[in-house]
Amino acid sequence: MRTNPLDDELGNYFDEQTPATLPEDGHGNVSSIASPDRSDVSNDLIKSLPTKETAEMLVTAYFRSWHPFLPFLHGPTFMSDLEAVYEQSITDSWRSICCALTLQCVLRIAAVDYRDTIRLRPSAVDRPQTLLAILGPLALDNRQVSVQALLAAQMYLVVSLSLDAASSVGGLICRSIVKSGLHRCPYRYPNIAEDDRDMRKRTFWCAYILDRFLTQSMGHPLGLQDGDIDVCLPSPDERHAKHAEEDADGDRLRVLSNMIKCAKFTGQILETFHKSIHARSLNQHTLLGLEAEIEAWWNQLPRRFNETTSFSQRAFFNISYNHLKLLMNRPFLSLDPFSPNFLAAIQKCLSASRNIIEIFSTQLSAADDLKWPGYMSCAWMAGLLVVFAAQCNQYPVEHAKEDVGCCLGILNNMSRRWKAASHCRNALRILKDRIDQHPPGVSPPPEIDTQSPDLTEFLSGKETASTTSGLSRSKRRRTTSQARVSGGNSESRAFQEDFITANEAEKSTERTTAPEFGGMEPPFHANQYNFSTDMFQSTDWESLLQLVDQDPLLPGFPGNFE
Repeated sequence: MRTNPLDDELGNYFDEQTPATLPEDGHGNVSSIASPDRSDVSNDLIKSLPTKETAEMLVTAYFRSWHPFLPFLHGPTFMSDLEAVYEQSITDSWRSICCALTLQCVLRIAAVDYRDTIRLRPSAVDRPQTLLAILGPLALDNRQVSVQALLAAQMYLVVSLSLDAASSVGGLICRSIVKSGLHRCPYRYPNIAEDDRDMRKRTFWCAYILDRFLTQSMGHPLGLQDGDIDVCLPSPDERHAKHAEEDADGDRLRVLSNMIKCAKFTGQILETFHKSIHARSLNQHTLLGLEAEIEAWWNQLPRRFNETTSFSQRAFFNISYNHLKLLMNRPFLSLDPFSPNFLAAIQKCLSASRNIIEIFSTQLSAADDLKWPGYMSCAWMAGLLVVFAAQCNQYPVEHAKEDVGCCLGILNNMSRRWKAASHCRNALRILKDRIDQHPPGVSPPPEIDTQSPDLTEFLSGKETASTTSGLSRSKRRRTTSQARVSGGNSESRAFQEDFITANEAEKSTERTTAPEFGGMEPPFHANQYNFSTDMFQSTDWESLLQLVDQDPLLPGFPGNFE
């Protein structure tokens, strides 16, 4: 791949601006916040590499498994850099750091699948603290090789579920992308070579996908705003291309294009439901339009992908589609449980959860390893919603126990890759044991309150007269129900407390508990939630399980997640 002259010019400028020695404090000691010398960093990264044969095997495994989904590296160029790193023939110290760091991260991503047979030497990239110290200076440079090194490091942190550190790296990447102009169509710049244009687009869209994944996982605002982007989606029929792509390239472009669309929908859902209430514009037309776009995307997916990866691409997009349905419908679970919106949403969430569990079970039966880091939160959320639906008497208990049992097996398999999955599994087992000991009582279907306000009215702050009167009737019904169930058994309340602990963790302080309903037992789902928030918006694995670590029923759990 040809080198961009602008990159060389910028690199020379950056070398001139970089101090050759480390800054010292008033006592002559090297400042602790300063970055180490570039040559020392490069040498340390190279010395900790495995043998060349092992590296080539792991790199091949990486390009087979991960590259089709996040192709921010150029294969031939990367293999040339691998040869140069092992021969130590790279004269530019800055490029040497970027190549060695990218290689280290790629090897560690691939080595997860060979953890029983391959032990890599300790390296500076093993700990997020030391890795971030290396990445800081890279963010000051806007050459593409630096952005690719940042992306490789972020991907390594994501795969290892070090999401907090990955989010911090994402901030560096967003600024580097803006400074380098990667968020603009490369065809705006006539001096950029054709091959470089393709790599610029691939690099940007991979950063976009990881940004949306971390935004949803961590509950942070979007890093890359759609309104600032005008990069064309990769496709065989790209508008600037002079000729159609070959079939093999077309398949790879379709995979990346659909990954981008899925990430875009995730960002739109987060902006729709989780944006500040002062800047939120939510109405029924917006929701229907977004739902229609998601369904259209799902229906236009290719019937058969080119199975070039070790885990099924079709299954990946199937799980992603059902996860989008969960994100779209779970905000409505904070509404009045007698309202049609709540009842419809819980059934949609239940269907999506069952599909997710079934797909995971099929993948495990086919000996397909579950690698994507978002899979763990999908399985965890699916299990929680199945238990919640059973507790609301919206799903048969026997069916729920069977589904939760499958979900426990899935999380147990994932625990071999991610330590946090074992915590999710144990928390879900507590809920399952409670169902076994104290199953929900059989009660008649609830009376549907057609006067209850819908989510759009609450979020927009508009309450009609019928809405106000509906709320008054709902409050009167709750008061009557409280009198009927005031003598309810304590065992149901114990189940309720455990469910709240597993679902809300430390972010449940804003919720107030309402009186119990007499028409449904146990009455957990009748708790009054803040209507302007999504009841499950903070249910990432870190926040949900923070209190589970301190549960006396689970002795010996460490206090942090790695």
